[in-house]
Amino acid sequence: MAKHWSENIIDDIIGAFKIFAISAILIYAALAIAKTLYPSFPFDNTSYGIVAVIVGLFLSFLSFVRAKGTL
Repeated sequence: MAKHWSENIIDDIIGAFKIFAISAILIYAALAIAKTLYPSFPFDNTSYGIVAVIVGLFLSFLSFVRAKGTL
């Protein structure tokens, strides 16, 4: 019998959350390195643009979860 699409939904959600978390950490680390190497770098880790990128990643994660039909 064929597997139902929802059998792997928890694994999909956990994988998407891992991607979100790793992306947010990498963005933060890249900004810290850029700010250290180039003190005149226009963004820092509290910049609204960077916060918007991380929030955008989180919203795409939520839309993925909603598309899977769990929320």
